Amino acid sequence: MLRSFAFLFLLPLSAQALELAMPLGLVQSSESEQGLATLTLPTGVWDGSEVPSISLTGQITTATFHAPESRKPDVVAAAIWPQLEAQGYELALHCADQTCGGYEFRFTLPVLPPPHMFVDLGDYVFLSGQKNNSHGLWILISRSLSQTHVQLTQVRPSGAPKSQLSAALPTSASGFLETDLNTTGYFAPLASNATPEGREINRRVEVILVPARP
Repeated sequence: MLRSFAFLFLLPLSAQALELAMPLGLVQSSESEQGLATLTLPTGVWDGSEVPSISLTGQITTATFHAPESRKPDVVAAAIWPQLEAQGYELALHCADQTCGGYEFRFTLPVLPPPHMFVDLGDYVFLSGQKNNSHGLWILISRSLSQTHVQLTQVRPSGAPKSQLSAALPTSASGFLETDLNTTGYFAPLASNATPEGREINRRVEVILVPARP
């Protein structure tokens, strides 16, 4: 059984709370906020030339979460999406790695770079949804050898309160004591492997701090 910890988000446009029970003790590791911007929300998989999408304009919040356990992305997705659906979000797209379009699909997304987010091109799940034609979000879930990684990006009408976590839960990397050493170049490229310059960028070793196990 998944161990669940409640994360609290404020729904855009209202004071209604969006409560998500994130599995595996996912801890927020970063958050960024854009003012008036446009979010491209994928609604279909890579079709050979592009990813079918819609555009929503508003304030955009991007948050990432890590957990010190590696769990299948589809298991994490199955724990998250029904909660969003119950609160009025309509599923626009649900796909996994090669079904989504693999490399091409992933690189249409504004994914935060390591150490904030890690994406295994052969092991990720993507979800997108929309509510009331003004709220949209997408969730990308992947894993490394010893961690689960989630990025949540959502758009809301300008001026609406931003998403935030419950103050009762840990929201920073303080207390991270262990080190997870990953060689990630091929399966989590930062640039195209089609050029020598891109391959050089992708040859790297990443050191990511993770919460110490009790």
